[in-house]
Amino acid sequence: MLEHLCTWYKVTNAQQLAIKERFLAPWSETPDAHVSTYARQLDKRQIECSELKVPVSDADKLLHFIGQMFGSDLFERKFLDDWEDADAVGWKATVEHFSNEFGKIG
Repeated sequence: MLEHLCTWYKVTNAQQLAIKERFLAPWSETPDAHVSTYARQLDKRQIECSELKVPVSDADKLLHFIGQMFGSDLFERKFLDDWEDADAVGWKATVEHFSNEFGKIG
């Protein structure tokens, strides 16, 4: 029955854009949040988006996360360059890598 109820509404393009905009909320909107907290927020937002039929891929999530890390000016340039030069890493490894470094900074 719930599955049938979900088919009764239609998400408009404007609503899809608003949903995607919420996903792309910057790290700075969560003051003093740890890197891992922000990553969990992105995970939850990705699920919310998919439930509303607004696709957000893992690659999109990773790119947004990294953009926020680079834009924060908290990490040393060498650390960021080393991450860039590393072989392609997945979401979990990237979050762990930045969480560890953020722990050292804080």
